Amino acid sequence: MPDPTAAFERAVDALYARGTNLRQKYAKLPTRYATGFVDEALKCDPRYTNADALRKAMVLADPDRGYTRTELAELKARVRAAAGNFTAPNVRFGVTHLLRLLAVPKARGERDRLLARCLKGGWSTAELEAEIRKRNLRRGRSGGRRPRVGKTATDVLAHLALACDSWGRLARELERRADEPGGLAGLDDLPAEVAAAFRKAASAVAKLHDALPAAASTKRAAAGQEHR
Repeated sequence: MPDPTAAFERAVDALYARGTNLRQKYAKLPTRYATGFVDEALKCDPRYTNADALRKAMVLADPDRGYTRTELAELKARVRAAAGNFTAPNVRFGVTHLLRLLAVPKARGERDRLLARCLKGGWSTAELEAEIRKRNLRRGRSGGRRPRVGKTATDVLAHLALACDSWGRLARELERRADEPGGLAGLDDLPAEVAAAFRKAASAVAKLHDALPAAASTKRAAAGQEHR
């Protein structure tokens, strides 16, 4: 039977080695060449298809922000010892868990404490992400990386449409829960001022969503006139 922990260890070792290699190359670059370094490295290595993953590999191999080799060995030992806690179907501690944890500061043992809870509880990546979001909320941080928005007005409109769709799904789910007795928490389980502010925001987002198709048509028509 395959050993899932061994697969995790091999993947982490490969990512750490790649991050170490990139950090060594990056340190030798003059400042004027540093911008876009990861994107260029991405083109040279077919094993990696995501620039964000390469950046996280560099953080992983950073002794201050990520892990030293000794710390990484200790982490792998802890993951192996806790493998039996991951009892849910298709859930085990993987590279994605580790990369998510890099968003939590290493200082003062904050990341280590969250790792301990994750290993003890056998959390899925979704559960870990939820805990990180709650942590950020307590600290007044939104978290997440800078959104990638296209250059043109049409790109921005498309991005807004996706954001509105996502918000709308969340609003409908929370309202649905409010209409169902018991079970999962919904809007009515939140403080009254929060629920009221959410419904006001949801109404504004719905109006924005309704305005987007006409705006997109206007931009396409204007673009067509410019190309004539």
